[in-house]
Amino acid sequence: MHDFTFFNPTRILFGEGREQEIAKEIGILGHQKVLVVVGGASAKKSGLLDSTLRRLDEANLLWVLHEGVVSNPELGHVEAGIAKAKEHRVSAILAIGGGSVIDEAKAIALGACNEEEIWSYFLERRPIERALDLFVILTLAATGSEMNGNSVITNERTRHKLSIASPRLNPKLSILNPRLMMSVPDAYIAYSAVDALAHILESYLTSQKPLPLQDSLCEAVMKNIVSSAEAILADRSAYEPMARFAWSATLALNGLLTTGIGGYSFPNHMIEHSLSALYKVAHGAGLAVIVPAWMSWYESKNPEAFKRLEREFMSAKELKAWFKKIGAPVSLGELGIKEEEIPKIVHNILETASRWDSREYDSSSLEVILQKAL
Repeated sequence: MHDFTFFNPTRILFGEGREQEIAKEIGILGHQKVLVVVGGASAKKSGLLDSTLRRLDEANLLWVLHEGVVSNPELGHVEAGIAKAKEHRVSAILAIGGGSVIDEAKAIALGACNEEEIWSYFLERRPIERALDLFVILTLAATGSEMNGNSVITNERTRHKLSIASPRLNPKLSILNPRLMMSVPDAYIAYSAVDALAHILESYLTSQKPLPLQDSLCEAVMKNIVSSAEAILADRSAYEPMARFAWSATLALNGLLTTGIGGYSFPNHMIEHSLSALYKVAHGAGLAVIVPAWMSWYESKNPEAFKRLEREFMSAKELKAWFKKIGAPVSLGELGIKEEEIPKIVHNILETASRWDSREYDSSSLEVILQKAL
């Protein structure tokens, strides 16, 4: 085990009805006006948005609404949110939604109290020294953004999807009520399961073994993601599987599973971000295509890790079959991407690869992986 420092500044309120505590929690930290960031119509349709705004009103908290966050949140909408936050002098951000909403809210929280162009933080890896306080009501478990400092944004003008990370972007508080996730469509349950598994598999397979404690933790969480996803898809009213699924997705990327493992990388996310940026593919759908192809290519580079994975969890072939079983796409063709588009994808990946510290991925290796994904 390698030396490490573990710290996560996000408080979690987990359970039924916990979203009713949001106004009190925001008020405790002395905030008087918040920017409420939401996506499409789901928060309105469910009544969650209206009930939350009503609680803010009852607590005498002022609010400004920023609607319309899309899957793979875009820079232009982030910039509009920053302008709105500055204009109305909000002191905090409340995100109601899944990973896309939370990621955009983090970027707004950063841009709202800094004068630099927000995209410069993504391009230049500027140090992040301050951001507005962020609060979250989670409605889709997948990215772990509710308990980490990561934010991923797509520049729709240049077609690049980049990330930033800092503990200063961690939410102050995230509320996870599995009941709020019951209406998520089956396809997005599948995509969420794929994303959460990918977060674990990448560190599991790119780190050097043996790591018996961390590997056992990873295997336990992955098994729970699989079993709970299957149970959710079999019975959309079941609370307990959704509760296990939600917490497993949070654990997959809140830093706990990677403590003490040393170096690791996220090559699947690096590759998939180009698919999302170029084709607006749902992130989990893109990962379902890339992960089995990458595993097939990478297996010879860390055979001991793959042997343990097959023994304790699944092989690459079994994982691909499971993705297909739950309704996720497993080929580029299913995403509408043709073989002749591979060079364009490779070019886009290489434009951002240096930011992922993935020097082993050149044009030829990327082409091989993408060919395996056809």
